[in-house]
Amino acid sequence: MEITSPIKEFIRKIQLLQLSKFFSRSTLLLYAKSSMVFCIKRMGEKDMGMKCNKILFAKVLICMIALAGTTAMIVFQLHSDIQECSNTTDSGFPIDERPMIVIRIDDIQDCAWRDAQIALIKYNLAMNLPISLAVIPKSFGEDTELVELVSAAITQGSEITAHGWKHERLTDYDVGEQTRLLRLARERLRHVLGVEVSVMVPPYFAFNNDTLLAMEKTGYTTLSSEIHIVNAGLVDEDIISVPATVQFANYENGTWELKSLLSLVIEIVHSVRRYGYAVIVTHPQEFWQGNEFDPARFEVYKTLIRQLSANCSFTVIETLREELVSQGRFIGNEIYYEP
Repeated sequence: MEITSPIKEFIRKIQLLQLSKFFSRSTLLLYAKSSMVFCIKRMGEKDMGMKCNKILFAKVLICMIALAGTTAMIVFQLHSDIQECSNTTDSGFPIDERPMIVIRIDDIQDCAWRDAQIALIKYNLAMNLPISLAVIPKSFGEDTELVELVSAAITQGSEITAHGWKHERLTDYDVGEQTRLLRLARERLRHVLGVEVSVMVPPYFAFNNDTLLAMEKTGYTTLSSEIHIVNAGLVDEDIISVPATVQFANYENGTWELKSLLSLVIEIVHSVRRYGYAVIVTHPQEFWQGNEFDPARFEVYKTLIRQLSANCSFTVIETLREELVSQGRFIGNEIYYEP
């Protein structure tokens, strides 16, 4: 059975967008670089013009052949993604015609990477899309504009989750201290935003059995870590895991490296094919370059959201959990975290 037409259309749109950008930017850059390098090397030669032109032509021709080969690889990869997808997940559950997508934005807090936080929330408000905001409670509540934007997002259907208490690594503490911290987090978010938080996003994706016990004691029902740490499913008698399945950027050597639009699309399609949905995690600092907000990086996010909104349904973690439970998906789980 073929994959549903909206997802096919989504992949094809991204394919055309990516290929057009790839051709235009890569060709110009390679041409400019070839011109500069090979001509400068021959500045002292009398017949510089003739030699430079011949060499330049040959090099650009080679570069264009390489571009054609790379483009063919991109087309093949996307074609494979379209053909391999079906209307059921790898485990046999049905994939909705408009698969569920969650955007989880971690590290929401006063003052840090402020322009990026404001831009992310405002854009999703303008698009009328719900998001899951992982708030650092101890560092949230003094920035009036940010609090008002978060409150507006809640009114529009967005969700607040607790990102620890002060972004500590919870596994560094015993069950008693973890219980105290998670209780403080819920109380703070209730006081500032008037919400009862049921989802906990552990900082650094780190949690253990004491974390699960502390969650039970303090009223949390959903854990959202990361798929390479723990699968989706029942992780404790009363706690269900709904982890991020796609990371918007990679954190390497102290910096955030943004993934290409193509890479993100492939990961999202793979997530939908395997699980029937995708939970995409991002951070405001991913859109920071040097000491300021980078609009070019943010444009990648906006482009992805526009394409997803035409073909998918946006929801929040708690709603996704309820839908998956109603479908009978969470019967046991294989846990990968280290206790």
